[in-house]
Amino acid sequence: MKLTLKILIFSASVIFPQYAGYHLNSHSISGELIKAAGVVHLADVIKLNPRWHSYSIDGYNSYISANNLSPYQRQNFTVLVDNQKVYLNHLGYSNIDLLPFSADQIDSVVFVNSPIVLNGEFSSNGLIHIILKKPVEGLSISAVQNIGNETGDPGPYAFTPYKTPNVDKLSYNAGLNLTTTGDGWWFSSDFKYRETYVTNKKIFMRIKNLSPNEKAQLLGASFRLSTNIFNGNHSFFFGYSQHDDFFFFRPYGNELPVQRIFKHIGIDGNFDINQEITVRYELTEGLNDFIERSNKINLNFDLKSYSLSGKLEGIFKRGHFKALVGISLLKHDGYRSGYNNDIKFRFMNLYSILNYRLNKNYYQTIGYYGVKNREKLVHKGFFNNSWQIDNQNSIAFDLSFSQSHFNENINYWVWTQSGADILFPDLLDYEFTLNKSAFSAFAIDLSYIFSYQKYKVVFGSNYRFFKDYYLETPIYTYNNNNETYSSLFALSENERLNTAGLYTEFSHALSRIFSYELIYNFIKTLNGTNNFKEKWKEFPGHKINFRININTSQNFGIWTNFRYQSSTQWLEYKYIEAQSYGKYKNKIDADFFIDLSFQKWLWERRIWLNLLFMNILGRQEYSHPLGAYSDFRMLLQINLYLNL
Repeated sequence: MKLTLKILIFSASVIFPQYAGYHLNSHSISGELIKAAGVVHLADVIKLNPRWHSYSIDGYNSYISANNLSPYQRQNFTVLVDNQKVYLNHLGYSNIDLLPFSADQIDSVVFVNSPIVLNGEFSSNGLIHIILKKPVEGLSISAVQNIGNETGDPGPYAFTPYKTPNVDKLSYNAGLNLTTTGDGWWFSSDFKYRETYVTNKKIFMRIKNLSPNEKAQLLGASFRLSTNIFNGNHSFFFGYSQHDDFFFFRPYGNELPVQRIFKHIGIDGNFDINQEITVRYELTEGLNDFIERSNKINLNFDLKSYSLSGKLEGIFKRGHFKALVGISLLKHDGYRSGYNNDIKFRFMNLYSILNYRLNKNYYQTIGYYGVKNREKLVHKGFFNNSWQIDNQNSIAFDLSFSQSHFNENINYWVWTQSGADILFPDLLDYEFTLNKSAFSAFAIDLSYIFSYQKYKVVFGSNYRFFKDYYLETPIYTYNNNNETYSSLFALSENERLNTAGLYTEFSHALSRIFSYELIYNFIKTLNGTNNFKEKWKEFPGHKINFRININTSQNFGIWTNFRYQSSTQWLEYKYIEAQSYGKYKNKIDADFFIDLSFQKWLWERRIWLNLLFMNILGRQEYSHPLGAYSDFRMLLQINLYLNL
C-alpha cells in the first residue's frame, strides 16, 4: 500500500484545466484537509468553506446556504457524488449526512460558488460535488470509528468543578469500506453507522413532548462499480440510508419523531464517438420517504417522493473550442397515506454550453438552461470570463441570471399546494396564498488570484439581486408549560433584495513543516423589502478564520483553526426571550473559538489516529436560537487501512 503525505492546501479558489467544467470561482477542499481538520460528519465539510453558511439545531444535522445565493429557507442546493446528482431535498431540507459513506472516503469536495451549468444542472443555489476515493490495486479494507466526550458530560466530571448538565447529544460513528480492482474495472462498497442521544435540555423537553424515546440512529450502505468498456467509462452507484431521527419541522416549530429513508440508484458514462465527439448519459432514481415513528399523539407524518431523471449530452471539441448540448427529463411523484390523489411534477430541461479560448490564457464560457413545467418555460443563463494574465495573476468574472418555477423548490409549500396536506391544519395556524409565479435572481462574481512561489492571495466580491421571491414569515411563541413552540406561519410574496459580499484569503507555506492561512468573508444587504433584509441577518456579516498547519514529519501533524463570526439575529423568534424569561434569545452574539486537531500515522501508515479538541476556550457555541450549544469537546477517530 502506497501512501504519501501532501502539503495541505487549506481551501483555495482553484484554476481547473480547460473544459473541466469548473472555473476560478470554485472552491476545492482536499481529502487531506478533511482528515487534518478531524471532520467526522459529512455536513461539517461545509465549515471548511467560509463562503458557505450553515447552522444546526441538534449539533449534527445542518441547514446550508451557499455564498450569498439564497436564504436558509431554500435548501435546494445541488449535490453531486462522482458526477451523479443525488436527490437529498425532502420537504425543503437536504441532509448531507444521509449520504451512505463516511468522511474518510472523500478524495475532495468542490464547491461551485456561483451559478453555472455543470453535469446537466444549473447551480442557482450553489453546488457541492463530492468526489470519492478510487480503489488502489488489489483488495483493500478500511475502517473508521469515532467516539466523543465533552466537559458538559457529567460522567467523568461528576465530582469535579466542571460538573454541568449535558450540553448536546454525543455520538458514536463507525464505517467500513471494501474495495477491489481488476482489468479495466473496480468495485467499492461502504457501510456507515451513527448513534446519538438527546441530552441537551433545550431540545430534550421538546422531543419528549412527542416522542417516547430519545435515541437517533443512522444506518447506510452503498456500492460503486466502474468499468472501461464500449470505448468509454461507465459507473454505477447505489446508496441506501435509514435514519431514525427527530426532524425539526419549521412550520410546526418543534422536532417530530420520524424515520427517514433515502435511496439512490444511478448509472452514468460516456462514449467517445471519435476524437472530437463524445456522448454522455446519466440515469438516476431517488427515493425520499418519511415513515411514521412512534409518538405520543399518533401523528402520521409521512410523505414518499420518487425522483426519476435522465440526461443525454453531446460534446464537441476541436482545438480551442468546445460545445455541449443536452436534454434532461425529471419527474417527482409523491404519495401520502390517507390521500387518494397521487402528486406528480414533470420537468424538461434543455441546456447548452459554449466554451472557447481566444488565446492560450483567455477563456470564455456562455451557457443557457431552460426549464419547462406545465407548459411554462423559464430561462437561466451564465457568462464566465477567465483570464490567466501571467504565471502569477488570474482574474475571473461571472454573470448569471435565473428564473425559477414555484414547483422547482419541491418543499412542503409545493406539496401542500398540490394536494398533500403535509402542514397539519389541526396542529398549525398558517396562511397560504400564492400566485405561483416565477421568481428571478441576478448574480455577479469577480475573483482575483495572485500566486508567487509559496504565497497566494485571493480577492473576491459578489453582488446579488433577488426579485419576486416568496418568503416564510413565521412568528413563534414559547409555551412555558411544556417548553415547546407554537407558530403563526405565513408567506409573503413579491420580496426583493440587493446584497453584496467580499472575500479575501492569504496563505503562505513557510516550509514543508509550517503553513498558515487567513480568510475573511463579509456580506451586507444594500436595499430591499424588510422581510428579505431580516432573513439576511441570520448570516454573520463577518467571518474570520486563521488556520495553521504543522507537519513535523510524514507521520505527525497539527492543525489549528482560530475562528470568529459576528452576531446573527432571527426575527421569527423575536418574542421568545421575554416569553421564556431569558432562557432563549433571538440574537446569537459574536464570539471567538479555537479548534485543535492532532493526527498521527502508526504501523507503517496502516493506522491513522486523530484527536480533535473543539472550542477549547469552553465558550457556549450556538448557531440557532432554539439549538443546542456546545462547550469544550473532544473527538477521537481511529482509521485502519489494509491492502491485501
